[in-house]
Amino acid sequence: MEKNFKIDQSNAIRSEGLLYDLHNQYDYRQMTVYNDRIVEIVFTPHEVHGEGLPTVMLRFSGIDYLELSPGFCCRADTDLDEVGYISPDQRDDRSILEEAQATPADHLFFRFHSGFIRLHAERARIRVWKPGRLEGSAQATDLSNPGGVKRQDFSEEPES
Repeated sequence: MEKNFKIDQSNAIRSEGLLYDLHNQYDYRQMTVYNDRIVEIVFTPHEVHGEGLPTVMLRFSGIDYLELSPGFCCRADTDLDEVGYISPDQRDDRSILEEAQATPADHLFFRFHSGFIRLHAERARIRVWKPGRLEGSAQATDLSNPGGVKRQDFSEEPES
């Protein structure tokens, strides 16, 4: 999986020198699955611990594996316990690999209190919005210039 982010300390995403602590400062908000092999996972700032932080979306394209634990979407759960990698043939989640241990073939694994999301894709991209914005027309924060804001079309490659 080719990504523009790295998993950090099994609970955060690091991209362009910025750290997004999904365990302590964010709440899982939603997952959207599109029929053209795209999955989007959105995390919004926690009302207390994430005040003023941007919304974070992970967009996976070219999905070739997607698994949800039984009943995952049947319970309200906003708390991410950990994120890491597991090998494609691994059927339990007792041992989750860190970024340095993972290979491009490994599946990304999000563990929540009530279950998990497991997936693999050709590409994964992080997108960040100004606080309070979640709509598809939101403006994405340019991670190389955290103070600047620009519109970004998700169908195109990010600018270099």
